[in-house]
Amino acid sequence: MQDEEYKVQTVTDYLNQITGIRNKLIAEGRSDNLFFRGQSNSTWEIRPSVFRDSLLSVEDLIIQRAIARAPYEFANSSAIEELTKLQHYGLPTRLLDVTMNPLVALYFACATENNNSATDEEIPDGVVFYCTGYGEYSNAEDIKILASLAKIKIDGNITLQQLAENLGIKDQKNALNFISQLQRHVFVMPHYSNSRIISQSGAFLLTGAINVTENETDLWQSKVQKSVCNLNSIFAEPILIDGKEKQNILNELDFLNINEGSLFPELEHQMSHIKHTGIKGIQESIPEFIKFEVLKQMNVVEDTEKEDLYFTPSKQEIHKIIERYIKNKELEEQVYQIIERNTIYPDWNIKAAVLSSMQLSIRKLLQKQEIGMAKEIAHSIVRKVAEMDYI
Repeated sequence: MQDEEYKVQTVTDYLNQITGIRNKLIAEGRSDNLFFRGQSNSTWEIRPSVFRDSLLSVEDLIIQRAIARAPYEFANSSAIEELTKLQHYGLPTRLLDVTMNPLVALYFACATENNNSATDEEIPDGVVFYCTGYGEYSNAEDIKILASLAKIKIDGNITLQQLAENLGIKDQKNALNFISQLQRHVFVMPHYSNSRIISQSGAFLLTGAINVTENETDLWQSKVQKSVCNLNSIFAEPILIDGKEKQNILNELDFLNINEGSLFPELEHQMSHIKHTGIKGIQESIPEFIKFEVLKQMNVVEDTEKEDLYFTPSKQEIHKIIERYIKNKELEEQVYQIIERNTIYPDWNIKAAVLSSMQLSIRKLLQKQEIGMAKEIAHSIVRKVAEMDYI
């Protein structure tokens, strides 16, 4: 018997307990399977989703509406296949998810929403339940009967005989055997055509939970009704998971590739896993964006400031270059204006294009004034300006 105060704090600690359970079964000569279920809050009962919030009263309507909404999705599906699909898409059913992989159960026991933001006191202890049993495959007769119960309204107004007829059961010789079937719990080994079931080593616990109000004269005339129940009694002593250590355990499981991305192959879960694991490497803050404002006028810059983003020579320095080649003051000023227009907002990504545009404009101006060697002069002025790191 496990100390009720003891709580698992690491994956190794958990595996040691699971190994002990398995070794005990082997020592007893047992060959049945181990099924596990992880729940993130140890105070929750074990209940299929349709057994909660009075949903059982409309169980048959849920299935009818789902099939009517997407008949192509359920075409040629058996009753258990219909329930499996509904379970996969998040609708309440009488199926209870279990797994044959103890690490998967541990993941679900630790996967409390917002683990990172909650304080230790806010994170409840998790729990892993386990049970031994022989799984049956979906074509077994008991599974067909129990799964078909979900599609029938059984509210206490029909008899055991009527229910058997609704289920298509022709052999009605033994009412006690039929009642036993209706009240069974069966581990279902599904067909592994669903990628999520494969990833999670999944199985289901399917329960009947049909109440029988006995007719002492004729047992077949006993009234039957759907009922709700918790399944805690089916499972053995639970393994408690320390809520304070959940995130550390999830980190260990991630190293073993047991995480949201591996257990839920759908794209949205893949992206969610990337989002959550992507923030783990953040080690420094990122500055706020500040829009860069370019200087809009030319200023004289001292030599000590040449380490700045770019160097802005004075108007006088530009004129000294121009006057080497042009002696007409009015024309000199016009050339300067071209240089200023082309370089007031220097763009280092298109430097060659700016220089080419500047040279072309100066050449056209000189040619218009009938200055000889206009092309060579324009080239020399632009080259000298470029050498000054003006652009």
